[in-house]
This record gives sequence, structure tokens and C-alpha cells, in this order.
Amino acid sequence: MDTKKRFECALERLKSSDWARFEELASEFLASEFTKLRTTASPSGDGGRDSELFSPEGSPKILFQYSVSKDWDTKIKKTVSRISTAFPEAGYLIYVTNQVIGASADKLKKLIREKNGLILDIFDRSWFVERTMSNDQRISIAEKLAKEFVDPLLNDAAVINSYGQALTDTESRAAHLYLTLQFEDEKKDKGLTKVSFQALVRSVLRKTNAEHRMKREDIKQEVRKLLPSHPPEKVDQYTDNALRKMTKHYIRHWQGVDEFCLTYEEQKRLSEMLAKHEREHLVLNNSIKELLKKNLNADFALTDDKLDVTAARVQRILEKYFNSRGEKFALAVHVGKSPTLALDDLNRIILEDFSDYPALKATFPNEYELINNTITDLLCNPSEDVSNFLRLISDAYTLMAFLRETPDVQASIKKLFSHGEVWLDTSILLFLFAERLFEEESKQRYTNMIRAAQKAGLKLSITRGIVEEVHHHIIRSYACYRTHHGEWRGPTPFLFSAYIASGRAIGDFPNWIEEFMGSVRPEEDIVEYINEYFQIRIESLELVAEKVESELRIAVHEIYISSHEWRREKKGYAPDASIVNTLASHDIENYLGIIAKRKAELNPHPLGHSYWWLTLDSTAYRLESLLIPRINIPIPPSPVMSLDFLANYLTFGPLRVAQNDYKLPIFIDLSFASYIPIELLEVANETRRSSAGLPEHVIRRRVRDALDAAKKNIGKQTEAGAEAIQKKIEDTLLGIDIEE
Repeated sequence: MDTKKRFECALERLKSSDWARFEELASEFLASEFTKLRTTASPSGDGGRDSELFSPEGSPKILFQYSVSKDWDTKIKKTVSRISTAFPEAGYLIYVTNQVIGASADKLKKLIREKNGLILDIFDRSWFVERTMSNDQRISIAEKLAKEFVDPLLNDAAVINSYGQALTDTESRAAHLYLTLQFEDEKKDKGLTKVSFQALVRSVLRKTNAEHRMKREDIKQEVRKLLPSHPPEKVDQYTDNALRKMTKHYIRHWQGVDEFCLTYEEQKRLSEMLAKHEREHLVLNNSIKELLKKNLNADFALTDDKLDVTAARVQRILEKYFNSRGEKFALAVHVGKSPTLALDDLNRIILEDFSDYPALKATFPNEYELINNTITDLLCNPSEDVSNFLRLISDAYTLMAFLRETPDVQASIKKLFSHGEVWLDTSILLFLFAERLFEEESKQRYTNMIRAAQKAGLKLSITRGIVEEVHHHIIRSYACYRTHHGEWRGPTPFLFSAYIASGRAIGDFPNWIEEFMGSVRPEEDIVEYINEYFQIRIESLELVAEKVESELRIAVHEIYISSHEWRREKKGYAPDASIVNTLASHDIENYLGIIAKRKAELNPHPLGHSYWWLTLDSTAYRLESLLIPRINIPIPPSPVMSLDFLANYLTFGPLRVAQNDYKLPIFIDLSFASYIPIELLEVANETRRSSAGLPEHVIRRRVRDALDAAKKNIGKQTEAGAEAIQKKIEDTLLGIDIEE
């Protein structure tokens, strides 16, 4: 059992009211290292110190201060002030705390040394954790604290209710928490039905021990309450299977009375896992608070209480979004219909949350904008730890959603294709190109997803038309680079926009473009590049697309012609029949070509097909409904796959075992396709000029920060409020057409 992890969690959970317990702990922990330590704290006052080292001269030279205060900076300054008066001969102050301080106190140490002549040393949480296993006495002390503050978490309703915010009752939230813990701990090759029901049984048995056991029928009844829409006998069957599999290793069974409880070892294991989960939850909460402070108008400030309430809103919205996305995926698998992008759900959920929990208008003018910006920042640029934690929460919600649809999750998953070939749209390919700007592989989220798909056995292809569109887009990006920003008409091409946003020197843009193509045989260069770097092959669908029924082909052609005409008019472009026809023909080739390939498959389930089109194109998602009034023949199932669906497929599908080395994105970031206004080129150039002489990575960071600030300033929605932001998001969803 990992005592260090549980001890660290126990230290984190100490509150201001636990000061006496921490002083006791600290004195015991320090005793083995400072044998002459004497505790001096008393209700009548201690002169600013809690302990001192014995001094034969009668005047202590080394003083100790124990504190659980979060405001450690102020606490230390007050202590130093009192010590300077009460103990002028003191030379050292050792500040002992359960907080994490580290290098954050370096400036304070220097200030105190220069002003007060006192050397400050800090024993923070890391100091305790690093020395946990140094001797038997400290191991015993750490275990004792963990038993007091960590082990009870398994039964603590307040702790359980802090998770699963999208759910309405304690037992459902407990089930979600245990699904989260179990899904992280289990091997990828274990069946999802088995994983799910064993987690549910653990959640039901969480309060049991040898003295407090549960009867089999009571366990079944509690599991049935969690899954009320399914036949009781079916749920009971899976519950019995879980009890049988878990007996001996994880639970004890008293056969005579048919009662169960978690084993002591399993209680400890779950305690350790929950301690780790609590630490990760704290990291998420701190990240949310830092982003809230960053995004808040400089003229306003949040009190600690208001910050806690606002951070809780952010987490609640996040969990509701993950729950909605999980429900959409589970329902799609159950009924056999590929889900669309869940991005629009996020905006709806934010609006609903503000309806259920009114904004704190007295605190700052537009909480909606603050929440929207904070969630976007968190989901689009999470740290690796935060990303992993959010992914686990999201996966647990998806498992819960599957369980609500069917108790046999694994059987439902088996309906999905177990091998296949996916054609990529221009928008996806340009995302992959743009991610070459990220030096850290962890930030190449879509590239990682594509590589995970390939490792899982999916083949990736594009048509020649997509190569042409990518070539055309690069030419437009280069033209925009060469044009004075006051003369360019229309939005900044995506690749050039992404390059600017990366903070790189704008003058080096042509050199970066050379990574993908040269000037002699540009399209062949692009083909070679995507084949070598992404292992994506070229395959035409043109001939096979002609095999579909003429009525369907004509209707799809009409829809795409109208769609591209509308998009060009919306952007202010003059109508150009040749461009419209070319773009439409590329979309039609993909859509109808894949439908034609599916004709030869014998698949009873619509999501069992082996051929798919991965795209962000909104028209593709609406095509089925647009075809209904146009044709009289049966409409084939849509071949369109969303990035959301692919990420969930790789996590839960038949091939999930093969891709467990890859971190899948928690959020399909369409803001990645947003444009940098051409007017901000000068902001990037000026920031670079003012940063001359600094390391390149510092300059890039400054440029990125300056552009982010300028974009927020340009697009500020303070006066317009929620309606304007909603319209902006809805406009984005009308058409992602970065290929033009």
C-alpha cells in the first residue's frame, strides 16, 4: 500500500480548524531529526513560535512555526515581526506547513534575511512526503494521519457529492466516482460490462467491513436502483456475476448468511486510489481558479468565497458537458446513428446553468463571458495532468450513459466496426498540418488521435481532390503573407492564421510551408509528405461514386452546390461557378463514394460499416435530413464520422486495447480553426520587435499572449452578453470550410 500517496492526500485535507492536529503531527515527525526539539505553543501565547531547539544559554537560536494557513506569506511576515521583538538573538526560523510552497518563497527568504537578519527555511508538504519512508516512526505517523483523514473519504457523502455534478443523487455520484476509479485502474482488455458492474458493486459496498456486511438481495436492490430502466432479472444476473468474480480477491463472502463486504486490502486500495483522485481534483480546481483570475477584468476582483462558487460553476458545466457527450455517443451506438459534434452542447449547457444558477452580477459585469473564456481556455490548452483527469471523468460519464441504455455494455460495443477505412476531409488534414507548429507531442492532439486510430488498425485515406484543396489553401496562405494586411480581403487563411498564432517570425512563413511542398511539383510533394509523416494514402472514390442511384446522386449534388454558393456569399466572395463546382464535386466524391463502398458490406448495424468519412463539414452532418424531402428512395445511413465519435470509438470500441499509449483529446477544439484578424499582424510584429534579444521560446510565448489579449479585446462581448456569444458559436457551427 502506498503510504506516501495517502499521507500526501491527508496533508492536503487538513483545514484551518485542524491546526492542533498538525502541530502534533509536525512535532512527532520532526522529533527523529531534531532530538532537542521542545514544543512551546500554548493558549496564552508563544511569542511567535510553536517549538524551539534547546539552547543551554537560555535564548533559543532556532525557532519553529507550525501552520496550516493558506496565506503563508502573510503568516510568515507576522511571525518574523513578533520574533524580532521577542527573540532578538534568534538566527533561524523554520516554517513548517502542510501547504505546497517550494521556490515561491525565495524572494521572501531574501527579504527577511536582509531586513531582519533571520534565515528562513521552509518545511512544506513536499518535505514531509519525501521523508515519509525514512524510518519506522515516520511511517507510523503518516499511516495514522492517513487513517484519520483519507480512509473515511470512502464513506464521506460530502466528498462523494463533490464529484458527479451532472448527476442528481449521492448513490449515482458514488457510482460515477467508482466507475472513474475502476476505469483508470483496469486493464484495457477487460470487458466493459465486467468493469462497469464491478465498479457498481464496489460503490454499493463502500461502507461495509467485517462488522457491517450487506446481504446479496440488498446489494442487488441497490444496483437495480442505479439502473431502473432495465429488467431486474438482467441486472441481477450481472450483479451476481460481479460478486462471484470479486469474491476472495476484493470482497469477502459469508456463505451461510449470504452476506458480503469489501476486504480490508480492497478498502486500503480504494483509499489510495481516492487519495490520488482527490489530488488530481485539487489540481483541476486550482487550474480553474488561476484561469478565472487571468480572464477576469483587471478592474474587478473575486473574494475567496466568490472564486470558490465560480470555480464550482465551471466544474459543474464541464461535467454536464461530458455527461451530454457521453449520452449522445451511447444513444448513437444503441440506435445505430453516428452522433454529430457535441460542441453546440457546451454553449447550451452554459446558458442552462446560468438559468438554474443566476450570475453573480454584483461581483463583475459579465460572468457569462468569464465562464465561457475560462472553459474554452481549460479545454483547449489543458496541462497533461488536467487533461488526463478530465478524460477519466468524461469516460466514466460515457460508461454511465451506456449502462442507462443497456446493462450489457460490451454487447453494445460489439456492434461497432472492428476494422475499417476512413477518408479524411481537407479540414482534418489542415488540422494535422497546423499541429506541426507544436513542438510538444502532447499538444498534437489530433495527430495523436490519428496515430491511435492507425495503431488500432484503421486505414486512413484521402482523395486527389483533397490534395488539390490543400494545395489551393497553401497558395492562398502564401498570397495572404505576401499581401499588405490593409489590402487583403476576406478571412485570413487557416494555415497562415495558425502560423501567426504560434508566435513564430512571420517572415519565416515561406520556410515553414516548404516542409509540405516545393514550387515544382507541389501536389506530389504534399502526397509524399502525408504518406511519409502521417501514413495516409491516396485513393480515388470517383468511379465508385458514380454507381449510386442517379436520384440520390443528383440530390446530393444540388445540396452541395447550394451549400458552397451560400458560404461564398456569406464571406462576401463573388460567385464563381468553377470553384463552387470543384469544391462540391470533392465533397460528393467522398460522401457518395463511401456509400457505394458500403453496398458490398453485409452489416445489420449502421455503425458496423467499415467505411467512413471524417469531416468537420456541417452540411455533411445535415445531409440525411436534407435528403428526406428531395428523394423517394431509401436514404442510406450517413457515412459521416465526427472527431467526437472517433475519440470515443478509440476509447470504448472493439479496438480500444491497441491504442492505450495515446492520449486522446477531451474536447474537439474548433477554435483551433478560428482566424487571426489580419489587423493583428502588426501586434505580432511589434511584440517580436520589442522582445528582440530574448530567447526564441520566450519571444513566441510573448507573441502568443499578446495575440490572445488582442483577440479578446477585439471580440469583447461585455455589452452584448450571452446572446452575442451564443450567436458567434452558432455561426461557427454553420460551416467549417477552412479549405477555401
